[in-house]
Amino acid sequence: MAASSIQPAGPGMVVTDQPAKPIFRTTGPLVAAEQADIAAQRGGRVVRILVDIGDHVQRGQVMAVLDDRELKVDCTEQRFKVASLQAQVKEWESQQMVVTADLQRADA
Repeated sequence: MAASSIQPAGPGMVVTDQPAKPIFRTTGPLVAAEQADIAAQRGGRVVRILVDIGDHVQRGQVMAVLDDRELKVDCTEQRFKVASLQAQVKEWESQQMVVTADLQRADA
């Protein structure tokens, strides 16, 4: 292209004799080519998000962390209940041994 074919057209613009490149303009939302529905295995308050919009993720990848303080308290309470019930079972077993021994003595 010869330098003589370039002519100023106005401030910041240059006109050339090359074919114009088509410009496509539109408005509207961008939609991902692929998307998936996700669900948490349990409800709770999100305390940390580990991915950003547009990140590629793998199946099974942790994407957010839920507040587990209440779950830990519930777990501790259940452990105490189990320990209490186990102690109660041991007491019943001891009572059964005493009753069995009393019956054996009575039969003797």
